[in-house]
Amino acid sequence: MPLVFDQNTLLLLIAFLFAINIILAYYAVRNELRMKRMLKGKHVDDLEKSLLETEKQLRGFQAFHERAQKQFDLINNKIASGARRIGVVRFRPFGQKGGSQSFSAAFINEKGDGIVMSNLHVRDHVSLFAKELQKNESEHKLSKEEKEAITRAHNLETN
Repeated sequence: MPLVFDQNTLLLLIAFLFAINIILAYYAVRNELRMKRMLKGKHVDDLEKSLLETEKQLRGFQAFHERAQKQFDLINNKIASGARRIGVVRFRPFGQKGGSQSFSAAFINEKGDGIVMSNLHVRDHVSLFAKELQKNESEHKLSKEEKEAITRAHNLETN
């Protein structure tokens, strides 16, 4: 059975197709204007050169970023291995006699490696002792003041 359209249906179908044509033409013209604006004053060769130059710069930035990250990691490791924690204890080595001019000072890093120094001040001379620390321990016996200096260094708030 053949399709039969009356005159009003055909007119409506033609109007609908015409409206779709107008909308598609509008989008085509709009896209053409956008493309002209984007390429204004440039030839296709210039645009390709520009894109290649941008890609080259991006690769340069990526290489710079990698070098900067390596340098940052190196500096971070150096900072972590430096003696950033310091604890000092002043004391009187001979009880209540004399002043508290003697001291023990601990200089340690994040891992507990470093040095603890003790200065004993007596009337006619000064003695200075240094002991190496590895993981907060020394192969030499530590005095209570030296242990307290190490504890103070660890309790120091670092930002």
